[in-house]
Order: sequence, then structure tokens, then C-alpha cells
Amino acid sequence: MTEGPVSNRPSPESEMKEIWQRRVELEQNITSRISETTRYIGFGIVAWIFAVHTSSSGFATSYVESYGFFVGLAGLAGLLTIVLDYFQYIFGYRSVGIAMDNRENNYQFQEGSAAYVFQNLTWKAKQWAAGIGAITVSVTFGMHVILRNFGG
Repeated sequence: MTEGPVSNRPSPESEMKEIWQRRVELEQNITSRISETTRYIGFGIVAWIFAVHTSSSGFATSYVESYGFFVGLAGLAGLLTIVLDYFQYIFGYRSVGIAMDNRENNYQFQEGSAAYVFQNLTWKAKQWAAGIGAITVSVTFGMHVILRNFGG
């Protein structure tokens, strides 16, 4: 009795596990890039605000005079982005430590722990702070350039 060719194709369970692992790796890559980009935005905003506040050029002076509240808001958002980024890593470090001590539950994260909750909260909050700061700088800068060059 002759059997057909042996299939080297992985089992459906194996395929699903591989697909799931690729999704986990993609998610890790994306969240890492979001954190990195958020950090750059935060430092960029702080550098921009410092530059316009310390410059004596007519453009910088009139920009700060025209949009002082929003310049301050953007600066605060940039600083908050940096601080939240740092604390997200501190809480993440603690959350991983708690998971590593959770042997009886296969080292699962304890989603109710303060470290886990605050890690997620700071991750989301730093994105909001960066977004608010970036939008504020972009809109005020754009308005200032347009109004200085095309009227008003």
C-alpha cells in the first residue's frame, strides 16, 4: 500500500501561533516607534519654545506676543510629554518586576496593580500631550507665517 506524499505544511494551530507571534512583534515595533516619536516631539517642542523665547528677531518677538498663551501651552505640553515618557518607563519597569514575581500565574501581568495601570495611563497621556503641543505649535506657527506674509 502506497501513501500519498507527506505534506510539509505546518498544522493550522502552528500557523495561527506563527501569525499571532508576528502580530505581537508588529505591535511591539509600533508601540516602540510611537514612544520614540512622542519623545522627539516633546523635545522638539521644548527646543522650539526655547528658541522663540530667547530670540530677539522680529518674527520670534511678534510670534510670542501674538500667541503667548498658546506658546506657553505648547511648552507645557512638550515638558509634560517628556515627564510622562520617563514615568511610563518607570511604571513599566515596576510592572514587569511584579509580573516576574507572579510565578503562580505564569508570570502574567497584574492588570490591577498600580504600576500596570499607571504605565498604561502615562503611555496614553504622553501621546495626548505630544499631539496637543504639536498641533498648537503647527497651527500658531502656520497662522503667524500666513498673517505676516499675506495680510493682517
